[in-house]
Amino acid sequence: MKRFKIIRLAFIAVPVAVAALLFHFFDLSGITRAPAAAVNSIIADAGDALSYSVGGKSDARRKLAEADAERARLLIDLAQSRDAVRKLEARLETREIDFASATAGIVARVVVRDIGSWHKEVTVEAGARDGVSPGFAALTGDGLAGRVVSVTDSTASVLLVTGANSATSVSIKNRGTFGIARGDGSGMIRVDMLPTEAGISPGDRVTTSGYGGNYPEGLPVGSVARVAPAGKKLSPTVTVKPAVDMTNLYYLILAKL
Repeated sequence: MKRFKIIRLAFIAVPVAVAALLFHFFDLSGITRAPAAAVNSIIADAGDALSYSVGGKSDARRKLAEADAERARLLIDLAQSRDAVRKLEARLETREIDFASATAGIVARVVVRDIGSWHKEVTVEAGARDGVSPGFAALTGDGLAGRVVSVTDSTASVLLVTGANSATSVSIKNRGTFGIARGDGSGMIRVDMLPTEAGISPGDRVTTSGYGGNYPEGLPVGSVARVAPAGKKLSPTVTVKPAVDMTNLYYLILAKL
């Protein structure tokens, strides 16, 4: 019986001694900390991923705005070139070939858009102190969005082409016809004062005509969505889908054309 107790004590003492030697010669503290470290690492990685996601989205939106502004500048250059050619042809005989250069475009963030006037106007974060004045065109990379109608020192109000009182002189590309474009209250554009024999069809491109003094010729306004026959009226009514996505206006480029 005594011998059995000695053996049993030996079985207990040996593992204890081995454990003591391990703790003496090796640092095992890292093992006990491993689960907590793993959890902390997972939390940190998740936080980094969230920060990257939020920051990446903001950076992507900024880059998209920059690309959109560059497209708008190219549209301005193209429209000004076309307008310059048209004026040059008209003035060659009298040698009146000096053209005033347009001011550089100003990229402005949309800061106010009232639900009650959603299709009519927006307010942007650029004003008189930035060189903006009434009459400036407001564009995106897709085309004409509207024009500046009033300014404060730091903001400007932009009347959109989808506004009922916008009255933009337009032409139907490849049709040789002209009309007046106004918003119809639903986010679309209505073009009136067109000749009955115009032969306009859905898909026809609508651009600024160059008449009226507000814009040069050739800025994209939209494309024909449908044509209502003239009936008892003197001219057909053409409904135009805007070239600019009016539901997602984050930035506009303002330019004196």
